[in-house]
Amino acid sequence: MHGLQYAFDAFHPESTSEVLADYYVGDLAPEDIIQSSEEFPKRIRKLKEEFFAMGLYESNKLFFATQFGILLTLAAASLSIMALFPTNIPMLLVSAALMGLFWQQCGWLSHDFLHHAVFRNRDMNNLVGYLLGGVFQGFSVSWWKDKHNTHHAQPNRRGLLRRVLPPRSSPRTAT
Repeated sequence: MHGLQYAFDAFHPESTSEVLADYYVGDLAPEDIIQSSEEFPKRIRKLKEEFFAMGLYESNKLFFATQFGILLTLAAASLSIMALFPTNIPMLLVSAALMGLFWQQCGWLSHDFLHHAVFRNRDMNNLVGYLLGGVFQGFSVSWWKDKHNTHHAQPNRRGLLRRVLPPRSSPRTAT
């Protein structure tokens, strides 16, 4: 297994490997192949196995259920205050603050689900991520995944931020 395999595995489910042969177009020319030490990938693989054995890849389901419950409570409180006090400006400001906190926290929680950090089943992570991000918060999950994976693949690349942020979030256009 070559070093690129580890990066590929980090961004794709195991089932992706089954369809790769359909996209094979040829081998690299020998002069384009970069030789690297096999020691580093072996050490990474061993470290990953140790982390799995230690249970470090197991999420705390109670934590995530609690966070989800807190989100629903924030939304319910915001909507209840708005319904009970529709003409009371201070109460509407409290309602707005609670809804803003709900939306902000939906973003962070959807981040964890869309990184497939909660369930072992990627589809279940995506389902909850789409609910939190696409439904509750209203952003395009496919756009987010594309840009966020780019961010993780090249976190320190100069000039990348402008291509990762949506236009309204760009420091030059946010007013």
